[in-house]
Amino acid sequence: MKLILWLSIICAAVLITYPIYHYAQTYGLSLPTDRGHLGTLGDFMNVWVSAANLLILTAVTLYIWKQGAKEDLARERPLLILKEGSLNNAWAIQNVGKGAAINIIMSYKKPGSQKWEIPFIKLFSLAAGESYEIKSFFEASKIGLKYTDISKNVISSLTESHDTEFQIGTNIFGSGVNQYVTMREWDNEPPIPPFRAS
Repeated sequence: MKLILWLSIICAAVLITYPIYHYAQTYGLSLPTDRGHLGTLGDFMNVWVSAANLLILTAVTLYIWKQGAKEDLARERPLLILKEGSLNNAWAIQNVGKGAAINIIMSYKKPGSQKWEIPFIKLFSLAAGESYEIKSFFEASKIGLKYTDISKNVISSLTESHDTEFQIGTNIFGSGVNQYVTMREWDNEPPIPPFRAS
């Protein structure tokens, strides 16, 4: 959108500069003293200046509208955090954002490991303000959550040492989320192969 705004400003500058250049090529750099010629010059310039003003006004209006739409979307964005649950060694996922978190995928890295554990754990959705307590304990150095909002924008939450980082537009798991169990299965029984494939 910024590119469109700058292109509009450049085009407007060209629209204003062209008639001045055209006049200079036709009549020279000196202004006419005859009132008739001055009126003709004013009418000629007025068309181009009006077109430039309309172009700039349209671009600025679109830019302001786009920025407002982005701010509205940010205000309605879901944000998932991990916090301590009511049970010992338990985690709870809570949506502290204003929108619903859809198609939630969770995984974790064991201490000393750089790989996300398989299977991934799937929790379908959490409305704004809702939370879900994970009943099965697991030892982790990092816990990741990937989810979308109602407009299918991808958001990720990464928790490490009780600090949470949000990454908007990023899937921290990459494209390899193809084996999963549901959160209910994870809580009720240890996951064993074969896992579901998404």
